[in-house]
Amino acid sequence: MRTSCMLTILWISISSLASADESTVQKYLDMSAGGQTPDTTVLRGFPAVFENLDGEDLASRIEDAYAESIYFNDTLVVITERPVLIDYLLKSGERTNFVNTTILDVAQSGEDVYVRWQLQMSFDVMGAERRSDTVGMTHLRFDDSGKITLHQDFWDSASGFYQVLPVVGRLITWVRGRLHP
Repeated sequence: MRTSCMLTILWISISSLASADESTVQKYLDMSAGGQTPDTTVLRGFPAVFENLDGEDLASRIEDAYAESIYFNDTLVVITERPVLIDYLLKSGERTNFVNTTILDVAQSGEDVYVRWQLQMSFDVMGAERRSDTVGMTHLRFDDSGKITLHQDFWDSASGFYQVLPVVGRLITWVRGRLHP
């Protein structure tokens, strides 16, 4: 019983890392409604940001692609200001050995753009290199100037990130084994 309780608390903690209440998400969806329907030149800013997280020009690439006021949720954090996003992505780049994002395809429905991608990364944890390879999707919306105002990622952060961590990874594998024998 004690193990079950600890697992529940851990799972809630992990799954709520980047949770935002529904009203916050709806606020940013409403704010970005009626924005620009992007063309392919506008969309280039999105992959340019994530092609190299340790590049010297990362801050300027983010400024070119993202509006000042944003809703950014990558399932790990929720960010609503561009300077905080710049800081977050710069620190992410510093903490990784390798990041490669490949755009697999793009779909559009009105002002909503959906980008399917593959993320490969490598980082050190407790002196050992950990590798992650995952597929996800990002929902984007743009303002009238073509800058991203909404960035909502959908991906399995447990498999793509947490499962490769030493203690947490074993725990997630164990929980998944219990759920899907």
